[in-house]
Amino acid sequence: MPSRLKKHISKLFDEKLLQATWGIEFSHEILQEYFAACYITEDMNVDDFKGFAKTLFTLEWKMVRRFVSGLLAVKNSDQGMDVVPLINL
Repeated sequence: MPSRLKKHISKLFDEKLLQATWGIEFSHEILQEYFAACYITEDMNVDDFKGFAKTLFTLEWKMVRRFVSGLLAVKNSDQGMDVVPLINL
């Protein structure tokens, strides 16, 4: 798990937005979508993404796509790259 993701999860536990006994329970679907986007942008390898890409562009994954776009935009701007706005996400 990336250190940035660990930091976010720790903060959510500290603020009582997440509770856990033997695993993590998400108090709202938006948290699950955000962490899915973190996984896609930080940990998913290219081959897995190629197989997953069709799923990502279904209606159910709309919010995850938005998070992925935002996370990639921040990552690219941190690296000094120009950010191109994405339309019709």
